[in-house]
Amino acid sequence: MIRKPCCYLPALFVLLTGACSATANRDRTQPVSIPAPSLRGSLFENDLEQPAVVCPPPSYESTTGAFPVIYYLPGFTTDVTEYIDRSIDGLHMGESMDRLIATGAAREAIIVIVNGRNFLGGSFYVNSPVTGNWEDFVVKDVVSYVDRTYRTIRAPSARGIAGDSMGGFGAVHTAMRHPEVFGAVYAISPALAAPGGLSKSPMLAPDKVEAYLLTEPELRRLSPDEGERELRELMDELYASHYRFHYYRAMVYAYGAAFAFDVHAPPAYIDFPFERTVAGIVETQESLRRFEVGFGDLDEKVRANEANLRRLRGIALDWGKNDRHRWIVEGCEHFAALLRAAGIAVEVRIHDGGHTDRLRESIESHALPFLSEHLASSSSGLTPTSAHGRMVPAADVSLREPQRKDERS
Repeated sequence: MIRKPCCYLPALFVLLTGACSATANRDRTQPVSIPAPSLRGSLFENDLEQPAVVCPPPSYESTTGAFPVIYYLPGFTTDVTEYIDRSIDGLHMGESMDRLIATGAAREAIIVIVNGRNFLGGSFYVNSPVTGNWEDFVVKDVVSYVDRTYRTIRAPSARGIAGDSMGGFGAVHTAMRHPEVFGAVYAISPALAAPGGLSKSPMLAPDKVEAYLLTEPELRRLSPDEGERELRELMDELYASHYRFHYYRAMVYAYGAAFAFDVHAPPAYIDFPFERTVAGIVETQESLRRFEVGFGDLDEKVRANEANLRRLRGIALDWGKNDRHRWIVEGCEHFAALLRAAGIAVEVRIHDGGHTDRLRESIESHALPFLSEHLASSSSGLTPTSAHGRMVPAADVSLREPQRKDERS
């Protein structure tokens, strides 16, 4: 019997090659532990080896060249493995990058997913004597480790930083303070607050304030060691409940210890902006100001870092217009307006989703291609120059900066 050609062969070939590509990427994906000397000495102890995930590009093992690096900062309470274990709408970031490279939508780059989670839920990637110097951890420890361990283009023009929610805030915060390390930023639903915006967040809702004030006297009666143990147990209980009220109640401790710390107070070492009096619960203006500066004070931050922001090769903001956190929408709009008013180019993507329900789409279709486009992909003309292993243009070579796209919304 003569067999007819099977019409399913092309589809089967695509399926098999796709499966092979996915398997090859999983083989290349590398969970690693990064030494974290910057986290030493904080009031709340951190592990001095922090988890990360590294996704080298397809040709890494078969070539000898150096690659740009995309650093990704996870959101609050999110583990680094969640970006490769398909728990985020089937996302495996390394495989996503492979597909983009295969279709020409992105150039080869190393992806590094950086931990920002602590026992409180998150560090916000800022320096704090209470929670640790997480900004330094990213800028110094992580980048130095990656440059020592992998074949990287050791220049800010070849390093991008991205993140979502808490990580989106961290990406903006880090990029605008360290253009000598990172050259481009893509922030997804970043936790940014317009003036007065933080008071609209669930963290400072009356029920969370009441819950905090009920627990605080109990912690204050304990010794520092006992107070920390009690606080750690409380965090475990709150997060184990999977109840949104408890999630934001726990977030108050993480946020306060990162941004509004008081090293002289007992655990949780927070200068809380509300107190209980005979007249009821009242707010303390100066303490509230410290809370608001964390995610907010964007006018001053743009003014103070304007020169740094101009050095970045690309800035992009991505948020959902139906984000349940309306204060984040308003904060992103405010930050984008401040950048534009200062004449700083920013690309804006607004979709009809919520806070992170389009996260895979934002990462795959927008963040990775954007950073790939805005990062240098060749080490030609670059020479090592600093203790951190960064590179600068050689004296006789001028690196051509890519032309920025027109602003769009």
